[in-house]
Amino acid sequence: HTDNPVARMIEKGISRIGRPLNDVNAAIENVGRLEIYKLERGLPTLATVAGGAPMIGFLGTVIGMVQAFHQMSTAGNNINVGQLSGGIYTALITTVAGLTVGIIAYFAYNTLVARVDKVINNMDSSSSLFFSLLFLLFPLCIYLFICCLASSATSTSTNRHSSCRRQSAERSTTVSC
Repeated sequence: HTDNPVARMIEKGISRIGRPLNDVNAAIENVGRLEIYKLERGLPTLATVAGGAPMIGFLGTVIGMVQAFHQMSTAGNNINVGQLSGGIYTALITTVAGLTVGIIAYFAYNTLVARVDKVINNMDSSSSLFFSLLFLLFPLCIYLFICCLASSATSTSTNRHSSCRRQSAERSTTVSC
């Protein structure tokens, strides 16, 4: 069982070995897209909270100030600080609440985006390494396969078989023809 996006992506590539390289590439890209979708799934909501919370706080500030000015207008010449304080209190509390939620969501969003970007970069480099290895090993496997077929098809199979083994030993690869 694989427990990270890179491992799931490479596992899909390994499971497709033996198929055309375009099929292997398409399978890895599909898994990569699905993994990125999973990683980024809640980020738009968090970004909305980070951007919307201060605006909601500002709306509360405006409402609180409207309440305070309404109290002033209805009091006439008998303005009491107690009458104004309710609206001002509402204005300040909503400002603090909106900014607090917005700042926390903003930092959380940027932290998560940085982590997701790091995982995506790791996925890209891992898939590039996987394909580099696949492209390097594929021709070597074809060469060894042809070498072994050629050695078994002739009457002097023994000499060519040992030549095939000697050539593969020079490449630090074991061949069992």
